Amino acid sequence: MLSAMTKFLLLVFATLCTHALSPAPVAAQTEEMAVADDVAEFEQQLQSASFEERDAAEESIVKLGSEALDHISDPSADFEEDLNARLSRIRKRLEQVAIEEAISPSKITLSGKMSLKSAFAQIKKQTGNVIALAEGYDPALLDKKIDVDLKDVSFWTALADLTNRGGLESSVYGGVLGQTTVVPKPPADPAKIDKAVDIVPAPLDESGIFRIRVSSVSSARNLLKPGLDYTRVDLEIQWEPRLTPISIDMPLSKVKIVDQDGKELKVSNPEQVLSGTVQQGINQIEMSLTLENVDRKITKIASIDGRLECVLPGRREKFKFDEIAGIDGEPKISKAGITVQYLGFEQNEDLYAVNLRVAMESGTEEFESHLGWIYDNPLYLINDAGKKEPSIGHQGGDMGEDGVQIQYFFVDEPLKFGLLYESPGAIVSVPADISLKDIPLP
Repeated sequence: MLSAMTKFLLLVFATLCTHALSPAPVAAQTEEMAVADDVAEFEQQLQSASFEERDAAEESIVKLGSEALDHISDPSADFEEDLNARLSRIRKRLEQVAIEEAISPSKITLSGKMSLKSAFAQIKKQTGNVIALAEGYDPALLDKKIDVDLKDVSFWTALADLTNRGGLESSVYGGVLGQTTVVPKPPADPAKIDKAVDIVPAPLDESGIFRIRVSSVSSARNLLKPGLDYTRVDLEIQWEPRLTPISIDMPLSKVKIVDQDGKELKVSNPEQVLSGTVQQGINQIEMSLTLENVDRKITKIASIDGRLECVLPGRREKFKFDEIAGIDGEPKISKAGITVQYLGFEQNEDLYAVNLRVAMESGTEEFESHLGWIYDNPLYLINDAGKKEPSIGHQGGDMGEDGVQIQYFFVDEPLKFGLLYESPGAIVSVPADISLKDIPLP
């Protein structure tokens, strides 16, 4: 008889995993192997008798970019002191490169006649941003050919252009974290076509990795307590799908609002910090700026300037353990501020539980505040051919001074497999200035 826990995990497995041991795309494997070969060659050169050749090899690895991080050897007691120093220095430089890549706005160039599917694939290749049709719609919708002429534009500009030409629109609900979901535009309502509607474009700022848009403006008059009258500006904040923010804050002390006559408008509580937490499947958050009630003679807000303070996970790192049968003890791997320790596996009725401990160098308090993000990290079994089997479920334990212990459940016995754990590296705090212009008032 299967336990309730086992039945639940097998149901998750049947629902989410269509194929165990699914191979990575061939093109991606080929590119990754080329980078691995280059890193191996330059690491040999790092051991040259010539210091000039060692310096050249160090620079060559750095020029490979952040992709080289997955293939650089870790310092070892078996290596000479100079080699260990260079490997550590290279990793730190490339980790900084990876952070700069993550927080820089994407730029896209597309030209010619192509299908929406091809255009979305090019955007993914150029930026890492995934655009996908929502489940339940005919994939043939993405076969539509469109004429494209985009040169060095933002992700937001490219997304708006392609969806408009393709008869699509983006949807923030019912999607998948890590991708922008698109759906067909609803047909126009004939009953409304002839009616005069004053359409006001939503003011927005899409100059960076975030797109901030004014969704609505309202004013309220309290007839019993006139001192509680207010004007409210509602904001939608989206981010490039290649990013997964942990939290986004807006300190109202850094917000400046000016009306059409150049007079500064006051927020109701200037010491407040607006906060938003990312929810699974929703690729935006909402915030509201509450102002002291604005005189009805004022018809628009000329500008809203402020700053978002965002917490982002760093580049996704890969922690690889060799075949479990050959592992001696409880080895640790440390990269980019994260330490992962293998603690063995055990059989749990019809399943196998692999135990890991994960710790962050930044300390217990910060680590505890982001446990939800840590629990989303995947663990795979890896066979000799490099094919991956994802876990069918996991459960986390209590937080301690040495990190948090997590159990990952598998159907196959792990003994003949290696392990691959993936986690964003060190958490990055990123300020993002925003500027919105010409917001109409009711």
